[in-house]
Amino acid sequence: MTNQQSELRKSLKLLEFLLNVNGLLPGKKFKFFYSIFSYAFVIFFVIMIPVLGYVNIYLAEPSKRVDYLDKSFVYLEMFVLVFKHWPFITNPNLTKILLDRWNESLFNTQVDVDKHIIAETLRRRRIWIVRNVLITAISPIILIQSMIFSSHDELMLPIWLPVDVSKNPVAFTVTNMYIVIGYMHGFFGYFAVDILVISYIMYCATEMRLIKYKLKNVEKYIEKEATNNSDKTTSDGLPHKKIYDQIIQCVKVYDAVWKYAQELESTYSFGIFIQFFVASMVLSICMYNISKIKSIIEILYTASFLLPTILVIYYYCDQGSLIIDESTTIGDAIMKSPWYTYDEKTKHLLITFMERTKRPIKFTVGKLVDVSLETFVLIINRSYSLLAVLKNFY
Repeated sequence: MTNQQSELRKSLKLLEFLLNVNGLLPGKKFKFFYSIFSYAFVIFFVIMIPVLGYVNIYLAEPSKRVDYLDKSFVYLEMFVLVFKHWPFITNPNLTKILLDRWNESLFNTQVDVDKHIIAETLRRRRIWIVRNVLITAISPIILIQSMIFSSHDELMLPIWLPVDVSKNPVAFTVTNMYIVIGYMHGFFGYFAVDILVISYIMYCATEMRLIKYKLKNVEKYIEKEATNNSDKTTSDGLPHKKIYDQIIQCVKVYDAVWKYAQELESTYSFGIFIQFFVASMVLSICMYNISKIKSIIEILYTASFLLPTILVIYYYCDQGSLIIDESTTIGDAIMKSPWYTYDEKTKHLLITFMERTKRPIKFTVGKLVDVSLETFVLIINRSYSLLAVLKNFY
């Protein structure tokens, strides 16, 4: 395994830790308690809080129901977590396999001549994560600030309870802490899952870039291999056998990425589909709330949901479009290579490879919609349509 590829696997260590803490991936110790821990979190926090919230909306007086509906986007976001977390909880071994797949030798064919591609990917990923953390962290900060400085007669999130906890300071504090724990669990759960899946897609696109670079600069790889083996190429040109072997390796990596993309889609696509579907409603409710509220704190609190939701959907769609573009332009990389100097066997292989890459590698959500920038535009348009409906009826 090369240093560059080991860095890719290391870049997922923090996310692996967050998954462990949130009960989404068993750690090396206490595996016996994993199922109890993970299912308990889902039932008592991810499911119970939105259920009690919607029960409270249903049982509320008509005059208060509209005010409670303004915060329904929080319940929608937590409801999505059930579908996003489900693959991690029910099949943690598959999650571990997908993480460790980047240690396989087939994904570790990089040499010094292409290390800049890996470095650029890691740099873009760090910038993206820092930006996402800074924007997403606004929401829990405002929630905790509200819990400390707001009046002590209203819960952080209005949920139905069989007793009035506002008259009992201890019960009120415990209930608020329960809401905060559920909220923070959802916050870190969203962060870890989204960053993990988007990183997978980004790394798949990086493998496509490495294939294209190798096809256009195959002589550099052969020269590097000859240097490492203390072997020199012949004066007649590059050995055809080594060129053929390098291209065969590109084909194998392409097929491995294709299979990996199919595994990702079959594992996570339904949860992402629910997230995309709910995102339109969340965005429309948030924009409606911002248009009518006057408090700066409430505007910031609502915006702290609006901006991360837009950013995460955009990151998914941006990386989805990237993997489509990178996989469909492999034929262009072949045409830019010195293919005319290759032997007939290698030329036939390149023709077959070009035909193979005419069908792009792409991700779909719910087997219905491609993860691409066109889908992002569609979600924004649907959100605006729902916003117009809300303004007409309320």
